[in-house]
Amino acid sequence: MKSPDGWNGASTGTTFTKQVSDTGEVTVTATDLAGNEGTVSASESKIDKNKPVIASITHSPSDAATETVTITVSASDDLSGIAGYSMNGGTYQSSNQFTVTANGDYNFTVIDSAGNYVVSTHNVGNITVGIKDIENKNPNIYPNPAHSYLRIEIAEPANNVEIYDIYGRIAPLNPPEGGKLPSFGGDGGGTIDISHLANGIYFVKIYTGNGILYRKLVKE
Repeated sequence: MKSPDGWNGASTGTTFTKQVSDTGEVTVTATDLAGNEGTVSASESKIDKNKPVIASITHSPSDAATETVTITVSASDDLSGIAGYSMNGGTYQSSNQFTVTANGDYNFTVIDSAGNYVVSTHNVGNITVGIKDIENKNPNIYPNPAHSYLRIEIAEPANNVEIYDIYGRIAPLNPPEGGKLPSFGGDGGGTIDISHLANGIYFVKIYTGNGILYRKLVKE
């Protein structure tokens, strides 16, 4: 039998091969040495050139967290199946969940068993960088929610006060009239102008001789 056009094999023989790269129907016409022809077709459906599909990327908890959040990548691949998940170019893993401890953008790669892959970015911005709202009666901040000014009352000397947003970024403070922030060097506390801050949730960090205290603040 003569070798069909486009097929690999001896010029005459009984076995011929052809490499295909797309799904669909493959038809071959074979001719024997006497000139008789025969045609046969076969369907190829196992070739996978499609990327996996990422349906969603979510993280939990989705509100303010004190230490870590878990990111879940939901993806599917109908042909060869999902082979692994990777975060920020790291090693592929079978689990679709990742634990992170810092705010920022995270790049996720999902690869299927045929080597096709897709990349997507997810932002985490609710980790409070270890800031905790300590439950005690000292210090006292008011009004809370606050609009323009925040009064801090503390029974022990405080060395410094800082305010952070929910992304862990320190917020600039406006000094009151006179050009200086309260020193908080003695009992009683002081007042801070927060009128320039955007509305939202903040954390007040108070440095004392006995440690650091935190309070949650709502700015309206």
